[in-house]
Formats: sequence, C-alpha cells, structure tokens
Amino acid sequence: RKSVAAAASLVMLLVPLKEARSLHRIALSAATSVVLGRNALTGCQDRSCPRSHVRAEYLPHENVVRLTQLSNKPSLALGRSLRKGEAVLLRPEQEFALLHAKPHELRYRVVKSAESTTDTCSALSAAVPAPTGPATATPFGASPPPLLPPAAAAA
Repeated sequence: RKSVAAAASLVMLLVPLKEARSLHRIALSAATSVVLGRNALTGCQDRSCPRSHVRAEYLPHENVVRLTQLSNKPSLALGRSLRKGEAVLLRPEQEFALLHAKPHELRYRVVKSAESTTDTCSALSAAVPAPTGPATATPFGASPPPLLPPAAAAA
C-alpha cells in the first residue's frame, strides 16, 4: 500500500452496505492502491473469500475507482462477474460485491468524499453515516438510499 499524500486531496470511500456489517470502511486517495479480500483491511473473515481478491485504486482525474480482479473466484461489479485480470471503473454511488456467489453479504458502495488531508482520511472513513431509510433497487437487489446529503455528494 502506498502512503497517502500530505496535501489536501479528494478521497473516495468504499463503504460496506448494511448487509455487510462486519466489513470495514476504506478510504482511498490518489496515492493509494489497496488489496481487498479476507484480510485485516476489510475485516472480512469469510473463508470463501481469498486473501488477495481484488485491487482497488482511486483515479482522481477520472473520478473513478478501478477495481481489478486478482483471484480466480469472481467478484460482481456493474451487474456482471469479473474474471481474473479483468478491471472495471466504478463511479460514485456504484456498488460491487467481493464474491459473485454471495452478492448480498460482502458488498461495498463507492462514495465520493470532500477534500481531506492525511490526518482526516481515517476520520472521514468513520464519519460516513450508516445507510438508513427505504430501500431502492440496484443490480444487487434492494439497498439503502445514497449515503451523503446532495450538497456533500456534489462536492
């Protein structure tokens, strides 16, 4: 994992959805590339999920998170399975599941955050409110509404 730049920068958050309560929130800055799977970073303890499953990296110039499949077990993103070596670009408010076989259990949503510094990166990750309110339809089935108020999402 690369270190986060000390200067202010936009941050993308990977926020676990309500059904994935055991997963941790992850902050990505332009200088980070993280490996998600059954590891301490995600908090996933599901033995069917490989330790090095997918790589997530924030591309600030495109305002997307690139998700690259590292293992043979497929993930689910943009309504389709990812094969080993395949990458997809996820925009804010799009979702993905670590395992195609368990699309409702190990799910994350990409959330755009306000400007941040290294010191507040972890605080921002913890400050994003848990999903509440009526469910809306997504490629994964029912899910909560957007996590940030419209003013914060537009930032």
